[in-house]
Amino acid sequence: MKVEQWMSSPAVTVPPDVPASLALRKMMEYEIRRLPVVDEDGDLVGLVTDRDLRQVLPPHRIPRTAEAYRPGDEDPEVRTVMQRAVAVVAPSDGIRAAIELMHDRKITGLPVVQGRRCVGVITVQDVMEILLVAMDRHAEAIEDTLG
Repeated sequence: MKVEQWMSSPAVTVPPDVPASLALRKMMEYEIRRLPVVDEDGDLVGLVTDRDLRQVLPPHRIPRTAEAYRPGDEDPEVRTVMQRAVAVVAPSDGIRAAIELMHDRKITGLPVVQGRRCVGVITVQDVMEILLVAMDRHAEAIEDTLG
């Protein structure tokens, strides 16, 4: 099984110069907790999480809903809070390698890159889907064996 079979693609991304509250609003809109940060060519330059953003925004700048975004002068740009050293996988990597990397690093998602270009994201939610499919297949195999 390859990462490309289970990743979400295309990835929802932001450029490094976007205001932090707008990035957080985008996460709320798409119901996600991480955003790959990409340059104008689509190359991965970092990753920002909802936790990163909530830590730098004053409480009154944190949107309560996706529709509540208002630009503000006190918003830092995503580039100032993004993680630059990001664990990644390739679409052709085995799913087990992605799961082991998430487990070992205690992270819940990975950008998927082809070269440097961000082409998707694989998350714990995707891994849960894999587990459910495997459990269903296993149950079907047992039923077929028992008649």
